[in-house]
Amino acid sequence: MARASRWAGSEAVAPAGDPERFQPAGPRAQEAALFALLALLLLLRHAPAVFSPLPLIDEEYYLRAFAAVREGLSPYSVDGFFYPPGFAALGGWLAGWLPERGLLYGLRGLNLAALLWLVAASSRGAGFGWCGRALLAAAAILLAPGIALGVLAGNISFTAAAAILAAGLHWRRHPWIAGPLLGASLAIKPMATGAIAVLGTFRSRERNPRLRLLAGAGLAALATTLPFRSLLADYLQLGATLPGERYPLTRTIGVHRLLVNLGWETERIWALLLVLAIALLAGQWRARSDRQILFAALATTTLTIPVLWSHALAVTLPLQMAAAGRCLGAGRTRIPRLHRIAILALVLALQFTDGIGGLAPGPSLPLALALLPLLAAPVVLAGWLGRQEESAALSGGAMAAPGAGG
Repeated sequence: MARASRWAGSEAVAPAGDPERFQPAGPRAQEAALFALLALLLLLRHAPAVFSPLPLIDEEYYLRAFAAVREGLSPYSVDGFFYPPGFAALGGWLAGWLPERGLLYGLRGLNLAALLWLVAASSRGAGFGWCGRALLAAAAILLAPGIALGVLAGNISFTAAAAILAAGLHWRRHPWIAGPLLGASLAIKPMATGAIAVLGTFRSRERNPRLRLLAGAGLAALATTLPFRSLLADYLQLGATLPGERYPLTRTIGVHRLLVNLGWETERIWALLLVLAIALLAGQWRARSDRQILFAALATTTLTIPVLWSHALAVTLPLQMAAAGRCLGAGRTRIPRLHRIAILALVLALQFTDGIGGLAPGPSLPLALALLPLLAAPVVLAGWLGRQEESAALSGGAMAAPGAGG
């Protein structure tokens, strides 16, 4: 028998309020076997990128920025680097201790390990046994274009996404770990803003976990930012110039790109504040379980990422896999065929987002209409999964826990 659920176990096996027991994690040997399988598939699929002795696209920006910091220069003099000052400062410090090849392989190895954990952990929400999880996770590694783009570019999004999911799974039991994890992830790539807003403001009688998470996130964010005030000034100045001739960002798919295609030439900061306000309102929804809170946090994260590329949508993998599992028959609740088709279409649509924002050079209503369902997809999936969980609970069991076998 598999041990208790980590992602979507039935209420008989796991308390509804425990986000760490959503679906059977299985024996450690099974988890290790799944991780090893995914690592092997990743090597087979992307061996040239994994073993490249030369920096990949984004890795080159990182290393050049680290070298600039090491030489006492601003990392934001490097074209293509618009990451927080904490990341630049840490990389500059490591560059003084490690050879460039060691720093490159260390950074790449950390990011790919984060990707493998993210995919394996996300597969727990599908509701399948080990074989079903392995098939779904393998499909993500082998076929998902967003994952392929992130691997080939060497982008650090996977590390930030894994930190967000890890914090989302453990925030109630360990808020002093989850909060700093979210706050520190902002120093790598500012993706966790929406998750912090939702996890820290949702309606609940328990204030302590929320307050501890917010305090931990705030302290970690300050600790990874304030020591680098001179770099922070450069970073904020760079943000004020985005987008522009230096960084057109036309191929991105975020809320700012949607507003531009609607003809609203607005600063990205206003778009971010608008979505943060929506996130705070979403946090006031009284969720019935920690799963629903996690779903809302992940969905809001995609809306609050300042510059959203398709590889950053890896943070929605838990939503995608949970929805796919439900539609493919992992749950006990009957789902109308039209609903299955619509939900699977949203999951598939999230796979083909790369570059869609750049199909038109200027404002384009058809392109805005194409971007809208892509941005709404994580929100729709989160809402649908929440409704499915409520229906399953009313019918006698929430998101049924499968056995260990596939």
